[in-house]
Amino acid sequence: YGDNQTELEGTSATQLLGDYGIHMSGDGSTIAAAERLNDHSVRIKKLVNGSWTSIGDTGVVGAANYDHTRPSLNYDGSRVVFNDFSNQLAYVYDYSGSGTTWTQVGSAISNSGGSSTDSYTSMNKAGDIIAIHEQTNQTIRVYQFVDTDWVQLGSTLSNSYGSSGYFGEKMRLNAAGDMIIVGDLANATVDIFKYQNYDWVQIGDTIAGIAASEFGRAVAISDDGTKIVAGGFLADLNGTNSGYVQAFQWS
Repeated sequence: YGDNQTELEGTSATQLLGDYGIHMSGDGSTIAAAERLNDHSVRIKKLVNGSWTSIGDTGVVGAANYDHTRPSLNYDGSRVVFNDFSNQLAYVYDYSGSGTTWTQVGSAISNSGGSSTDSYTSMNKAGDIIAIHEQTNQTIRVYQFVDTDWVQLGSTLSNSYGSSGYFGEKMRLNAAGDMIIVGDLANATVDIFKYQNYDWVQIGDTIAGIAASEFGRAVAISDDGTKIVAGGFLADLNGTNSGYVQAFQWS
């Protein structure tokens, strides 16, 4: 949709737009795409009067020529979080609505260990809670914007298998930001955590998928956190690497 799909294309050879992540706002009005080369930037496109339009100057969020990756948008696309893996930082920006600028929200968030494109982000519906993953130590920290800056919520989530997995390489917050689903594709497992009594508590048992299927490489959670889905693309249920998806409901 949108009457000018070419606006969503890369503009130069080897730009590789989208290779470092894409995300759509919950209302479908805004797209964030991170390019691998060129400016190493996150570009934002919004549907305006039926046409995709760069918002905020050229649509580039934050300073160009930094390794900005794995963007996540809030529900209406007015706020975005992404990693800067060269400097091991995460940033949140808010669109002013003036048609010209994106403004940084709070301080840059230290993400020590987040030194590659395999460090991911997630953002809740309102855009005031974010999850930041770093792949070196396989940890996830969740932050809430309080007054003027980002404050960590609860303990840091870490891999119960130690360094033998890919804990958090795929993870998502629910709409409120008080639940998170975390995949570990190397161990073919998925965990769900809920923020209660000022800390993150695992809800239910670890869900084990088919061994060696990379179950947990893709995960999603419903807005209210009661339903989840996860996939393992290397499962051989109906032929080699036929893959599978499973849906679960809390009861």
